Amino acid sequence: MPESALFTDEERADILRFLGYPNYTDQITATIQLGFPGVLAQVVFTIVANMDRISSASREVVRAYLCELRSIETQQSAARSRMRATSIGEIRTNPLESAMLEGEFSRWRAKLADAFGTVPNPYAQQRGGAGINGRSVG
Repeated sequence: MPESALFTDEERADILRFLGYPNYTDQITATIQLGFPGVLAQVVFTIVANMDRISSASREVVRAYLCELRSIETQQSAARSRMRATSIGEIRTNPLESAMLEGEFSRWRAKLADAFGTVPNPYAQQRGGAGINGRSVG
């Protein structure tokens, strides 16, 4: 397998980040030491192992998903600057923009997870995760 076809360190970091998993040198040891349930160690192991095993055609699909996710993050950052106003001159902002971008992020994140046959980290605090103790409602 040609080296250029493998994921770069930046792509590997983004895959784990977008899926809500920490990026450590020794994934399994780090995950267990942090006290995460064993099933998460298995998920991280699956993702990391599949980064080297996934076909070159599928790597290109994953790269396209990463491009979409990075783009959405950039758009979310830009949308924050518009949160203070509902209109600028004759231009009206979309009050649902942030929620719509978050929905798009979740959709592309699910595609990325599917590409690796796994799930986003259910314990991640970001992106609506339940956290270790579950989500508070009310």
